[in-house]
Amino acid sequence: MGMSSGAYGQLTGILQELAEECCPGRLAFTLEGGYDQTALSEGVAAVLSSLIRGRDGDPVAGRDPAAGSTYAEAGGAQPETRQVVGELRRVLSAYWKGI
Repeated sequence: MGMSSGAYGQLTGILQELAEECCPGRLAFTLEGGYDQTALSEGVAAVLSSLIRGRDGDPVAGRDPAAGSTYAEAGGAQPETRQVVGELRRVLSAYWKGI
């Protein structure tokens, strides 16, 4: 599509606003593979950041209890989630060097 990672974050914010209007904020995202793993990881990070912080960059109520820090730094992830993510990183690191 030729979009920057920031554009993916902005698009996510727009989708969040539309979801609030149309379907009580419900969104579903899927991840399609990519040829440029660096661009893919940056785009995913921008989308997740937008979901956590909201379109205007301020923490979304209930999602980031420590304004100014990242979600992970704020301890927002449950221990089970951290364990799953750690295992995924371990397994996928054989295929994605940047993970």
